[in-house]
Amino acid sequence: QTWQVPLVSGVLLALIWSNVDSTSYAAVVDGKLFGDNATVFGHPLTLHFIVNDIFMCFFFGLAIKEVTEALLPGGSLSPLRNAVNPLMATIGGVVGPAVAYLAIVGVMWATGSFDGWMCYPADYAASSAHRLRRLGGAVPPAEASVDMEPCGLPMLIRGWGIPCATDISLAWMFALLIFGLGHPAIDFLLLLAIVDDAIGMIIIATYYSDPANPVEPVWLLLNLAAMAVAAALR
Repeated sequence: QTWQVPLVSGVLLALIWSNVDSTSYAAVVDGKLFGDNATVFGHPLTLHFIVNDIFMCFFFGLAIKEVTEALLPGGSLSPLRNAVNPLMATIGGVVGPAVAYLAIVGVMWATGSFDGWMCYPADYAASSAHRLRRLGGAVPPAEASVDMEPCGLPMLIRGWGIPCATDISLAWMFALLIFGLGHPAIDFLLLLAIVDDAIGMIIIATYYSDPANPVEPVWLLLNLAAMAVAAALR
């Protein structure tokens, strides 16, 4: 609640900026902050990487803490059978947006809304942000040499996995505003959103994998190590 104004303002600013001038937006978000030599596990230190791969880990940690406390005896999701409803709702949170996306794209395609739109080839990785294709708009200079092709329906429907995940930060903020601190609905929403995002990550890793950065499941062992440390500290 404390940071609701900066959060919403940042979302609106990014949404408007990325649609009005995507080139300058990409230059700021994906620009290398400390030069070409500053990397973390091969990833350049960009604003995009720092927020998505570092700060969001801490945010997910806070969300998991809230859910864990809710699952403890006396919590709003205890006993475990109380957690079944949000887990079942997660199915709707994944399938529903995907079906809605396919339906909307189908209607827009049938009405000619995508006529004249150009896309990247399916095998082209547009940037470090893993944008595999771009619908309209200005093309950054570094990508101007890429041969674009008309956006076909098979290419457009490949985006079905994009709306499957839930924006936990916004969902959490609005839940606090609507229900107030400590309301059981917040824990319900957080569990739903976390599992929803986990499924979304699996979809991205399998369906939208980047050949330049293949999935490396071995890093999941760090989760097991963290769980072992947490258990030892109890």
